[in-house]
Amino acid sequence: MQRFSILFLFIVLIGVSSCIKKPDVPNTTNTTTQVDHYGGAKLDNAFSIIQTADEGYAMIGHTFSFGDGNHDDIFLVKTDSDAKELWSKNYGGIEDDRGKRIYQTLDGGYFILGNTNSEGEGSSDMFFMKVDMHGNRQWMNTFGDVLFDEGTAIVSIVDDGYFLVGGITDELTAKKDVFVVKTSADGNETWRKQYGGDADEYAFDALDVGDGILILGFNNSKDLVGDIYLVKIDYEGMMMWERIIEDSGYHICNSMAMSSDGGVILSGIYEHEGAEENDVYLMKIDVSGNTIWEKTYGRSGKWNYDEAYDVIESSDQGIVVSGRYKSAMLVIKTDADGNEIWRKTFGNDDAQLTKIAFSVIENSNTEIVICGGQFEGDSGDIILYRLTQDGERIE
Repeated sequence: MQRFSILFLFIVLIGVSSCIKKPDVPNTTNTTTQVDHYGGAKLDNAFSIIQTADEGYAMIGHTFSFGDGNHDDIFLVKTDSDAKELWSKNYGGIEDDRGKRIYQTLDGGYFILGNTNSEGEGSSDMFFMKVDMHGNRQWMNTFGDVLFDEGTAIVSIVDDGYFLVGGITDELTAKKDVFVVKTSADGNETWRKQYGGDADEYAFDALDVGDGILILGFNNSKDLVGDIYLVKIDYEGMMMWERIIEDSGYHICNSMAMSSDGGVILSGIYEHEGAEENDVYLMKIDVSGNTIWEKTYGRSGKWNYDEAYDVIESSDQGIVVSGRYKSAMLVIKTDADGNEIWRKTFGNDDAQLTKIAFSVIENSNTEIVICGGQFEGDSGDIILYRLTQDGERIE
């Protein structure tokens, strides 16, 4: 796969989101009949899943099936513990809006982060929205400039609000920087800051690592896309350090997770120099950004594309990665040192039907839960699969 097409995929995944002038009403025209499929007759997708306080699940993404039918709306799906849909809501305006991340609040409601083309200052703004436990919108704030800006990660600080992380594009130079907005507990802006150098930098994920916020993104100083970019800031937004992790091949990481030993696991895609194939890429670092180990996982051969989109540490201190292999959903489990234990694919090599697992969690029963999208032409559904710790699907 060419590097440009990989970058395009990542930018599409990060989204556009919010605004809202339509009434908040449940969707009653779900055309799917399977318990693990959600959506309507057109293209729907989920980027992120959480387990909720009632042992069910909430998934956030976008829908083309509901709303005006001409633009994407933010799409929230709530299920019970057996993954049966309880309700879904769409939120949107006159342009494309997408949800990227979801976080459950103490009152049972949800924070949603993403992008809106419908409201705000520019062509796309970061949005931060609060809905109640039934999905009814309570408030929404937008942040950004006049060009393309978006939100990709939420970090909660106990009793001290939230860090919203993403990217912002300069109005004059069109240069991209990492964008961080600190808000109060009720979503009002406290401060905003940008991070980056002369090249484009962009953020995909962020973690609270105990003494500050670690942000993961990319830097394109070397080539069309470039290398892994890490920046650590304190809780007041002051930069503690930044690091570009270079390689002779092309690699990009879009997700990270804390490990129980205090390290950080990064996951993404590695393209070997001169090869037309991708591998799943894992790297473990310490909280100072020093590499502990790195590994790739894939099948050799032209056009073999293994890609990771999310990573967690499992309850047995293993590592679980979700993504895709060619047109099938891919899940890989390793031990704590990154040694592969098993890999599973769900789907086949049918180029007409593509399944991608964009998000993975472990639920309270230690089951692995993956969600994402199943796409064929101009239609697609959100999908959710539950797996045992051995990778067997729970029907």
